[in-house]
Amino acid sequence: MKTGRYGFAYTAVLFLALATASAAPWTEDPPVAMVTSVTGKAVAMTAAKEEAIVVGAELRQGSVVKVQAGSASVVFLQGDFIELKMGEQLTLGKDLASSALNDNGATRGVTKEDAVKVSENGIPPQQGRDYLSQLAVVSGIRGDKMAVPVSPRLALSETAPVFYWFDTDSAAAGAKRAYTIMVRDQNDRIVFQKNAEGAVYEMNQASFDNLAASLKASPEKRFTWAVFEDGKVPNPLPKFDAMFVYVDSLGFRAAGEKREQMQSLLAAKKMDEQSFHTLLALYYTDDRERLFADAIPHLEWLAATPSGRGFALEQMARILPRFGNQVSVVAARYAAQLRDRPAK
Repeated sequence: MKTGRYGFAYTAVLFLALATASAAPWTEDPPVAMVTSVTGKAVAMTAAKEEAIVVGAELRQGSVVKVQAGSASVVFLQGDFIELKMGEQLTLGKDLASSALNDNGATRGVTKEDAVKVSENGIPPQQGRDYLSQLAVVSGIRGDKMAVPVSPRLALSETAPVFYWFDTDSAAAGAKRAYTIMVRDQNDRIVFQKNAEGAVYEMNQASFDNLAASLKASPEKRFTWAVFEDGKVPNPLPKFDAMFVYVDSLGFRAAGEKREQMQSLLAAKKMDEQSFHTLLALYYTDDRERLFADAIPHLEWLAATPSGRGFALEQMARILPRFGNQVSVVAARYAAQLRDRPAK
């Protein structure tokens, strides 16, 4: 079993300024590419400005990406992925074929040999900060002191999902506690039960090596789960409100093939680790897939990196409200962190 928690405490009072949330998705030309990794320093240059780029930055036709230190990676929204090393510049056309690569003064066209096709269906643009419109002013945690099961919920494809929960007992914030995680199958039988350590008023996580064997995941199989403070498991057990269901056979197979593709590229060193997590998170959160619970471990990994943190927080703030009212306060906290992030 692996357990962990986010390295921040949740505050009791949150306020989100939603006045800016109604802006149109784009006020200029739509993007043609997106940054998937930055290790070091890279900038995007246009006729009007030059600014540092981070994971999730959307790039438009005519922009020039220059790597000043380390490396950076970009994926065209048509699905072509390219890595750039220090000293290289990529001038973006509408697609890979119409772009140009400059390496220490020598400029040439970008070929398919320079890139890897990572998606036949394209990469969805993020369409602005629409996640803010899903959130409201949150004053503390509503409801009784309890451990809230955050994820997995809704559809997923991972055969051994990571469990995330949040203990709302604000009076004991930061205290260490033991918890019991329980999973029921669609016939209400307990098929999995394990203990895990966590901290109060923080996002906790736990993964279990023997979970896949217990769930025997298959397409359209449904489960419910709950988390209780150890020693306070109610008898009789209540209904478990958190539900997850495996996608249909087509989605199950497609998600498995996508994971294998990304893992193969990573193993062959044709893709960096940050891009691996970014691209899988984008795949899972795509509204054509809607495998939001599968995305959370990848977003958590990105949140621990300086250039990926903002993108991860924004994505979490967008997808967690989809898990229902119980989880809404967690989403609000992510949005508040994004709002309070110092300007570059």
